[in-house]
Amino acid sequence: TKDFNTSPMGVTVNILEVLAVGLFSYVILETESTDCGALRAVLMFYAFFYAYDLASSLIVLAFGYKFGIHYISTLMSVIGILNLVTAIALCLANSPDSCGSLLYFTVVGAICFKVTVDCCVPTLMLSPEDTKIMMEKIGVKSSAEEEQSQSPDVVPPNID
Repeated sequence: TKDFNTSPMGVTVNILEVLAVGLFSYVILETESTDCGALRAVLMFYAFFYAYDLASSLIVLAFGYKFGIHYISTLMSVIGILNLVTAIALCLANSPDSCGSLLYFTVVGAICFKVTVDCCVPTLMLSPEDTKIMMEKIGVKSSAEEEQSQSPDVVPPNID
């Protein structure tokens, strides 16, 4: 996490998280509490989640993994998954007309941001060595290994 927070991609994600917290807070303040309260609650969690993520990043950079930050982050991640599923279900059950387009589309944007930051960004930051190890762990052969196993003419060297 220290490497992620100091890398260009990590810094970019942290800046985007600051902007997300600001946007989510603005939308929460601008929407009526009676309009789709569950969607507002989902958005409130996202604002809290990203504010926590920024604070934990600063703590890790300053002090390392202390103060039980790893356990709290794990708990927040689990709750974040439940919030994501809830957000998707609420967006499917409601419409921009029933909840207000600002709130509705901000939650849709929060879902897209969460999926992008959690699923796409970390895989883009893997080194080639880490990618190879990860692929081996899930049982995917590298292209060099596939070529060797498909070519009958290639005989592995005899090591004695």
